[in-house]
Amino acid sequence: MRVLKKDLRTGIVKLATESLDDLWYLSHLINAGDVIRSKTQRRIKDGDDRRSKGGQRKTITVSLTVENVSFDPKKGVLRLSGLISHGPEDLVTLGSHHTVNVDCDFTLLISKNRFERSELEILDEAVKATLRPKVIIVSVDDSEAAVGIVRESATDIFELSSNIGGKYDTTLRQSRIDEFHKNISDVVKNMVQQNNISSILICGPGFSKNAFFETLKKLCPKTASIASVRDTGQSGRAGINEVLKGKDVHKALEMVASANNARLVEGILEHIGKDTGLATYGIDHVEKAALSGACENVLVTDELFLEKRGRIEAIFGAVKSGRGKISIVNVSEPAGQMLHSLGGLAAKLRYAI
Repeated sequence: MRVLKKDLRTGIVKLATESLDDLWYLSHLINAGDVIRSKTQRRIKDGDDRRSKGGQRKTITVSLTVENVSFDPKKGVLRLSGLISHGPEDLVTLGSHHTVNVDCDFTLLISKNRFERSELEILDEAVKATLRPKVIIVSVDDSEAAVGIVRESATDIFELSSNIGGKYDTTLRQSRIDEFHKNISDVVKNMVQQNNISSILICGPGFSKNAFFETLKKLCPKTASIASVRDTGQSGRAGINEVLKGKDVHKALEMVASANNARLVEGILEHIGKDTGLATYGIDHVEKAALSGACENVLVTDELFLEKRGRIEAIFGAVKSGRGKISIVNVSEPAGQMLHSLGGLAAKLRYAI
């Protein structure tokens, strides 16, 4: 995300989105009551001053008082719905409902009565996230593969499969394997070209990962130069999740928030299971720990953050005062699901209380 203009005195920030992560951050930055201004598509009104169902769509610039914020990661769009407060009156009726669809290449201006501290922290984190490198994990088996790009907000996983035939089908089996590995290489190469990738981790339980690595080195030597191979007990999505939790790849993933969150949640669950007293969960218990200055790391699901924003922000303030760290976790991620089972809020403590 790029900040094109920021005037906190008047409560205005102009932003340019560049990735799916940016939309996720925006979904936590924009609230009901905020005003956004951007270009959008609108059908030309008919003579009865109503939107024509069959009319031509025209690009216009409007200001919208936001009523609802909805992020759809699968479609790669953030929907901002509300009432039009300003726009060309020959094309729109002021006060009418409209939805602005924000994608990964979009410019908009956000106006608030006041930017809260937590909102400025989200904005700063979104800008920093753009500069941080990403990691690709390729989990390969004989006839299936999962390719995941580890982003700040989530891990996007693409699955591929091929009917390579039985082991006795020697005539076509190898050519089908070669074609399958080429297809995986093309996906990985495109990801590298479109993102700031620091490393590629190739994993799987058998020898397929090594065979794929050899194909990648042959077809895409520049891409293969940042790749390495890891053993995992599982393949597919399970293999990717296994890598995300692994300590041996900590250095490769340490700058990627979603991987770090997975490790933090696993650590909290381990402390809870062993009853060490160094972890707590649930909004009441975490709030108590935060006020006592005991919180080292606090994780909250984005779902709970939006639902109880006022109280969560107060907890964040106490955590920051105690020099603790805070993470908002995507509830659709495995780490977010585990955190959801703990009530949506958990903390790693410096000492038992």
